[in-house]
Amino acid sequence: MRIVGPFSDEQIEASDGMYESTSELMLDVIGEMHFFQTNVVSIDTQPVAGGAAKVTLIEVAEERFIADMLTIAPIVFGESEVVLASTLIEGIDMVITLGTDYIDNKAATSAGRSEEPVDTTVGTVAETTGDTVEVDD
Repeated sequence: MRIVGPFSDEQIEASDGMYESTSELMLDVIGEMHFFQTNVVSIDTQPVAGGAAKVTLIEVAEERFIADMLTIAPIVFGESEVVLASTLIEGIDMVITLGTDYIDNKAATSAGRSEEPVDTTVGTVAETTGDTVEVDD
């Protein structure tokens, strides 16, 4: 996989302190991709004129990847478009060009986690006999 983060400095600054640089953002993305057991072999943090688009563009090398990416992409990257790549790069099955909605999606997820308390209550195991476990709630 190749990940492109074409964000302008202004787009990174608009993340309200979530990211201080495109490099920091890319470290998070690479970590997520490793969690999903993908092999990130190339990244590009060079900003483009006008910065990143709103929508993340996912270009896949083979049609068989499209269905899976259509399912996963909105969850991981926010608003996304998945297309069959017109240009192939040897050793790369997909190129993900991050859009600003990726940052918005991360900010919304982060805000949602901090606003809602996490229930850490755990049931108590009352007794274990043979193959049966009885649990008090």
